[in-house]
Amino acid sequence: MSPLTAIDLDDVGLDRGGQVLLKRALATLDPGDRLEVRGRAPELGIHLRAWCRDRGHAFNPSPPQAGPVVGWVTRGTAIDARRKGAQRAAGNGNGVADRAPATWGLAARGALVEAGGPEIRFPLDRRAAVWADTAAGIYRQAVAAQWDPATAVDWDAPVDLDPEVEAAVVTVMTYLVENENAALVVPARFLAQVHPHFREIVGVLAVQVADEARHV
Repeated sequence: MSPLTAIDLDDVGLDRGGQVLLKRALATLDPGDRLEVRGRAPELGIHLRAWCRDRGHAFNPSPPQAGPVVGWVTRGTAIDARRKGAQRAAGNGNGVADRAPATWGLAARGALVEAGGPEIRFPLDRRAAVWADTAAGIYRQAVAAQWDPATAVDWDAPVDLDPEVEAAVVTVMTYLVENENAALVVPARFLAQVHPHFREIVGVLAVQVADEARHV
C-alpha cells in the first residue's frame, strides 16, 4: 500500500470502528511520519487523544478553525517494539512445546504473540502431563464413532416386562446414567484446565463431553 498522508473518517468515530481504518492508515507509515485525521464525529478528538496515548503514538489536535481536520497523528515506535519482543507460540520438532507459557494466552499454536499481552494461566500447561502423539487420531476416531440416542434407540417400542424385571432394568439404567454423568463431569472439569496450545487434547476432551451430554 502507498503511504497515506491524510484520512477522512467522515462521521465514523473510534467507538464505531474508526480505529480499524486508522490502524490501517498508520500501517503504511514509518515511525515519525504524520497522518492528518479528518472527521465529524463529536467525540473524535477526545477519543483520538486517548487512543494514541494507549498505542504509543503522538497526537496534535488542530485549532478550532481547522474545519474538518481533527488533528495529526505521529506514528510511534511502540508497535514495532512489541513486534520485536514477540515470540512464536510453538515448540521444537513437531511444534508442540514442552511447556506453554501463560503469556501465550489463547493464541493458536504457531501464532506470533505480541509481548505485553494478558497472561492466562492454565494448571495443565506441560506436555509431559497432557500430551499424546495419538491425540489427533483419537479425536478423528471419536468424531467418526458418534451415535445419536434419538435414532439408535427405539423409544416408542412397547415395554411389557414383569414388575420385578422392570424394577431391575430401572436399577441398571439408573446406574448407567450415573456412569454417564461421571464420564461427562470429569473431562469437563479438565477441559478448561488444559492450555489451548495442546489443541488435540482439548478437542478429545470436548468430543467426550459432547458425547456424554447426548448420552445423558
